[in-house]
Amino acid sequence: MKRKPFATIIIFLISTMLLAGCGKSDDSDLRDRLEEARNEATEKTTEEDAKTQYLSIDTDGTMTVKSTKDDASEESGKKISDNEGSTGVSLTKDDAYEIARMVADGKVCALEYHDYDGDGRNEAFAAIGKDDDMGGYILESIWFIGSDEKGKMMRDDFNDLSMYSDESGYYEQYSDENVGFFTGECGGYGSGWLTFIFGVRNGEPYELDLSMETEGFYRNEQGRFYTLTDDFTDGHRYLITELIYDSKTGQFKKGKVTDKDWAY
Repeated sequence: MKRKPFATIIIFLISTMLLAGCGKSDDSDLRDRLEEARNEATEKTTEEDAKTQYLSIDTDGTMTVKSTKDDASEESGKKISDNEGSTGVSLTKDDAYEIARMVADGKVCALEYHDYDGDGRNEAFAAIGKDDDMGGYILESIWFIGSDEKGKMMRDDFNDLSMYSDESGYYEQYSDENVGFFTGECGGYGSGWLTFIFGVRNGEPYELDLSMETEGFYRNEQGRFYTLTDDFTDGHRYLITELIYDSKTGQFKKGKVTDKDWAY
């Protein structure tokens, strides 16, 4: 014998109790409402779904067929919503190193693990290559490892340039804007060089327009950034040139070229 859906049984029991306790003037209205609830249960449920269903009666007398599955889903959704505004670090520095080592075919020459865009989550950039004969590294590629632990190759056209070793690291923090940059110098150990610069905006990595287009990306004691302009008037003469940051784009542009020489 085929079993009746659970919701139908509950509706029948409640209808019996309600009709027994109400006057005849309300019978027609109650029957109509119960019939609507019964039809809803018949149309929208299967026998398997009915095992988790129950009839809910609001304080105003509204009857609704509900499911414990829906209740669990609503509670889960509420918990997710409550946590949407929270911040945290899911990527560790050790994780970032292992991911860089696995996704890239080469040595992890440098890795900087920081909160680059000030959103409370740490990311990492890694320089991949191999040792050169001068204490630096032949740079092959730059990789980004996001807080979601996914790796993304950012650039791989360094044409056998060496990345110079820097004991102070390859990270510059711009405290005024709460952002940071992965940066290093590349060249052939001659009088000139180029500087790569990478950052993060809203969790997404990007290479700055000045990257590999300028010599130097430095921060002075006042926390302001500058680069160098080589005017070649008397051999190589490197003049300190201010950099102006645009917080809307995350880019720097060159400002005033000073008459101050840079000594290295």
